[in-house]
Amino acid sequence: MDKYEYIVNLAEKTAKRVSQNRESWMKFLTSAARIYKYPFKEQLLIYAQNPDATACASIEIWNKRMNCWVNKGSSGIALPDDTATYGHKLKYVFDVSNVHAVKPNGRYPKAWKLREEHKSDVLHRLEQIYGSTDSTKPFEERIIEISDQLAADAYTELQIDYPDLQDRIGFDKLSEQDFALCLKKLISESVSFTILSACEIEISDHEFSFDYINQFVSIKTLSVLGTKINDSARGVLAEIGKTVRIYDKLREKEQEKEISKKELANAPQPRYNALKRESLQEGNSKDKDNIEGGKQNGPGIRTDGRLSDSETESKSGTGGNGNEIRTSEGQISEGEIRWGENSNVSGRNAESTSSRDSGTGKREDGSPDIPDGGERRSKRTAQSTGSDALGEEDEQHPEPGGGSRTERTDLQPTNFVKPEESYTQLSLFPSAEEQRGSITAAEASKKYTMPAAFYLPETDLEVIIRSGGGQKDSRKRIYAKYTEGKSTDEIIAFLKKEYSQVGKGFELHGHPISVWFDENGMTAGYGMQAAESVVTTLSWDQIEKYIHAMITYGLYMDANEAALVDKTEMERVSYQIGYFLRDWIDDVPEELNSIEKIETLLSTHEGREQLESFLEDVDARISYGELKPKTVKSPGYLLSEIADLDRERIHFPLHDTVDVRQEDFITQDEIDYALCIGSGFADGKFRIYEYFMDLHNQKENADFLKKEYGIGGQSGALPGNSSSNSEHDAKGILLEKGSLLNPYTKVLLNWNVVEERICELIYADKYFSPQEKEEYKN
Repeated sequence: MDKYEYIVNLAEKTAKRVSQNRESWMKFLTSAARIYKYPFKEQLLIYAQNPDATACASIEIWNKRMNCWVNKGSSGIALPDDTATYGHKLKYVFDVSNVHAVKPNGRYPKAWKLREEHKSDVLHRLEQIYGSTDSTKPFEERIIEISDQLAADAYTELQIDYPDLQDRIGFDKLSEQDFALCLKKLISESVSFTILSACEIEISDHEFSFDYINQFVSIKTLSVLGTKINDSARGVLAEIGKTVRIYDKLREKEQEKEISKKELANAPQPRYNALKRESLQEGNSKDKDNIEGGKQNGPGIRTDGRLSDSETESKSGTGGNGNEIRTSEGQISEGEIRWGENSNVSGRNAESTSSRDSGTGKREDGSPDIPDGGERRSKRTAQSTGSDALGEEDEQHPEPGGGSRTERTDLQPTNFVKPEESYTQLSLFPSAEEQRGSITAAEASKKYTMPAAFYLPETDLEVIIRSGGGQKDSRKRIYAKYTEGKSTDEIIAFLKKEYSQVGKGFELHGHPISVWFDENGMTAGYGMQAAESVVTTLSWDQIEKYIHAMITYGLYMDANEAALVDKTEMERVSYQIGYFLRDWIDDVPEELNSIEKIETLLSTHEGREQLESFLEDVDARISYGELKPKTVKSPGYLLSEIADLDRERIHFPLHDTVDVRQEDFITQDEIDYALCIGSGFADGKFRIYEYFMDLHNQKENADFLKKEYGIGGQSGALPGNSSSNSEHDAKGILLEKGSLLNPYTKVLLNWNVVEERICELIYADKYFSPQEKEEYKN
């Protein structure tokens, strides 16, 4: 018997076991109340394998969304995978008791807890949805009244869906009327018990008989009943959870206001006056909506202590994604995944094509080449004349130009209208947290003020450096250089090339830290850009020392990832050799005519010698002019890569787990880079510049941008990051990092925000690089 068949049989056996009698059914419902977001059949199997489970999710969700690791030796809960296209497959989930949070940002799902103070608002909300109840009765009896109504609805639906249900269950001795009464009572009792159990309310005073539950002995008939019970209870529990969370959140805000008032009242008078002036100044630029308890005419806690109707209604709805963690508080959503179809607007030619599927146009390390030229400039204010910490000349990426350098031209026309207020650097998003998911950038214009005496401790610098560069498998390539015994100078030269120019955004202990790597090393700044409020800078010598120390003490990479380094390196070199042969050799030998064959040769010393001999011969033919290349590739580079694979490896200590942080947000440095690429069509950037210089209003500029960009997107949209993507449509520009279907951070810029930022870049002379200025003049 295979595992899938075993799980199917386990579900059948469990159905018989839980429906034996009242006690066994109550035990199951108690478990189901904790995991009410799961379908009934999965609840049944979770109960069979771990009856004490409280919050379950796949290992991917625990790792990527919650930053939790599954404990070594833990057994997963097997569930049939209904999404499998072919055959029968199983998926596995792990309970929260089998995981541990990884510092600094690991977290556990937080369950809601009903308290006495919540009950009035909860009943008010439930009555809005399910109808009125007897206000003279206690909370639990009013829940039973709601369950009776739900049971009546469920029975009606069952009659429609299963007209022969009475015969199938075996209630042929009962009249139709008696059958209806018995089934509705069983459903109502089960729904009530589930809800009250989830609310942790003592139910010993309420006798639930669960008559006739022992008639539902097969998985098919019990699933019909259980699904209706689960559907009914889930909707109620979802509304209870939302109401409790809203209530607690508003109460917390009220308490914070009271504390703030007391602190303000106890402050010295001069300080109070200063705060008052600051508040009045802020009030001139914001809506006057901060009136006791919330916005004017908006949601909040009413004078009677109850939540306003609009507050709970605006958060209603019980749907969710089945891939998210389902707990007693509902699903934990990390944002909407959006990806559209790339398309070109007719009548215009795309400026660039993706190099993802070919070797042409790729760097020697396997990452896509980006044309030479361009310069990275700091995003300082127009008044600033300080040094540019971010940019020197770079040979990899075209970057936006600007600043007060000597090479700037008089390209900017004198009739460009300055924005109403003098230009200052715009931080598009107030916090990294708001960038998770689909974000409207127009909601934020917050500048960041670095706290006094703020600094990054050594552990935080290690977190940043441990994340590696922006290209795929960057950390593995870095680790490989150390295992190959490269010298410090060789590794530093490699690191400069590996990182090239790349931006990263981390939220460390609640502080937004933007990082920029370039040929000079690393700059880390407080806020949304690295050069605005610089916290620290590191040279490549210093960065190498951090990496060397972490690898030496087993703090850079865990054992599982390290085990993949050699294979990953062989695959990378195999593809490089394959692309080289494709571009240079018309008649590739049969033993080298596929990536798989090349990788097989690279796996042995003899095979590597065979490849070296062949490449040396090709190099000689190139020197004699016998071979005419299609692209510029270096046989010498490939020979050095094969020699590295042949080196004896140095072994370093390794731990079972090492926490490697993914970035938390997209920095403004990266956003500006993406905007300075232009629309992606031939001369699109020049058209944008010319239109903006014609002094149109904001709406006209935004409409022009929407039309110029059209609908489409591109990969590699952010500097130095091969897993970044951009998408533009009627809503604006969506920038993402990670896979197309599951990005780990993203930000949406609507067209008004794009227009405003491009306007500021043009005004600050940062929209064109020096090379683009020359092209535009010519």
